[in-house]
Amino acid sequence: RCFKNKAEELFSDGNSEWVEKAYSLREALFNGEPKDVQSIISDMLMTFISFRDSSYESYYHGFMTGVLSMVTTSDLTLKSNQESGNGYSDVILKNSDGPAVIMEFKRCEDNEPITRVRVCADALAQIDEKKYDFDLRQKGCTEILKYGIAFYGKSCTVKMAEKTQK
Repeated sequence: RCFKNKAEELFSDGNSEWVEKAYSLREALFNGEPKDVQSIISDMLMTFISFRDSSYESYYHGFMTGVLSMVTTSDLTLKSNQESGNGYSDVILKNSDGPAVIMEFKRCEDNEPITRVRVCADALAQIDEKKYDFDLRQKGCTEILKYGIAFYGKSCTVKMAEKTQK
């Protein structure tokens, strides 16, 4: 009940600080600014989560889906765990007339910088290996930004694949 109340408070339009951060996150994702994405998410994690809750990747997935659901519009769709290519991508954001964003989340076993970078690389590799961009490309999307996000406790590391257009 406590978590539900906190989530309802944070993920509501009445919480202007969170709405502003969510819009900033959306903007940074679509502008291809992984350092800004990392900073915004880390700030939000410090505010919201308990270190005890950070044991599972699914927790971070739910957190990110909740934050991003605050900024979806009629022109922006959010897909979570949608089958695409040869698997299920964590989150896809798609503008009706612009680029798309694919995010793959991973939880790190330790907070070593080299581990976080490797885990981000693994997440990006998974996006390509599983062809999570297949459906988007079939629908004519030519610009897709891909992010691997590694979480540990109340922090994250974000890496973005090089931009490619087809």
